[in-house]
Amino acid sequence: MNHQEVVKLKAWKVTNSCEVKKIGKIKNDLVHVDFLCNGIHYNLYIDDEYNDFNETNQLLCLYLVLRSLKDYQEEDDFLKWCNLYSLNASDSNWLDYYRSLDAITQTIESKTDKIEVFITDLEYQLRSGAFYELVNLQ
Repeated sequence: MNHQEVVKLKAWKVTNSCEVKKIGKIKNDLVHVDFLCNGIHYNLYIDDEYNDFNETNQLLCLYLVLRSLKDYQEEDDFLKWCNLYSLNASDSNWLDYYRSLDAITQTIESKTDKIEVFITDLEYQLRSGAFYELVNLQ
């Protein structure tokens, strides 16, 4: 691993015994996953805009989970969060899920260091640098 961001992500994964398993796909870019972190399972929906999710690359899956959790933390308005994920804000299931994310993120952060994605959004969007390395891990 050449990029420190990938090394840090791997260390976070190992330290917190993380594993991500796909439960299903809600729509093309929204994946329902079981996120195991420090012995606790979390039901999450993650944004997979570029169809990168691949269970054989657990570091990439962890990045996508952390990125989705960080999106929640940075977007404190439900309607804007729905817009970010192209979700129907009038669907009460999404409001219930959005509200549950507060407890989920607090629990995760109480058992780990703070949620950090390590790799920049720009590298993710450009498919370059540390993200390129992450996608191509064997």
